[in-house]
Amino acid sequence: MDKKKSLTTGEVAKLCDVSIPTIHKWIREDRIKHFKMPGSGKIRIPRDAIYQFMKSHGFPTDEEQNTMNILLICGEEHYNKKFANAICKSDVYQCNIANDVFAAGMIATQESPDIIFVDLSLTGVDNKNFCSSIRGTVNNFALLIVAISGAFSGSQKKKLTQYGFNEFLELPLKATSFKKKISSLLKKN
Repeated sequence: MDKKKSLTTGEVAKLCDVSIPTIHKWIREDRIKHFKMPGSGKIRIPRDAIYQFMKSHGFPTDEEQNTMNILLICGEEHYNKKFANAICKSDVYQCNIANDVFAAGMIATQESPDIIFVDLSLTGVDNKNFCSSIRGTVNNFALLIVAISGAFSGSQKKKLTQYGFNEFLELPLKATSFKKKISSLLKKN
């Protein structure tokens, strides 16, 4: 099903594997948030509301099964290739690569990644403004932004956390440990 913002009662019935009269009953009982279209009065159910309803009532959702976590790696080209090759072959992640902060912003806006990895040694990274700028444009409230550097002092981590970075990775980093870190971040999130 496409990514429409709202669904008809028939689409919701198909999604929940129930009849349309059952959906109408749930609507009359105010169990599902809904609205009526101006003019026609036809009922529409916001996508978020139906998935929230399905989750709270134990329905399996296709959306959960087909969700692929989106990653964005922003760093030097040689760095990106090393880790992206190890991760992009996975069926679990969609991996995007940016070689500069401008490209990272563009990709983040289009793809709404779950995690952004930022190499702090990359030219043009303004640590103070990067996170707020990305968070202001990306439509993903659970977004994690991970700083990557050769080493972090305690005060540097504190400052970067204030700027909006969630996690820190120190180089050198092996592809296998990078994959494990991604898994643990997604579980926490």
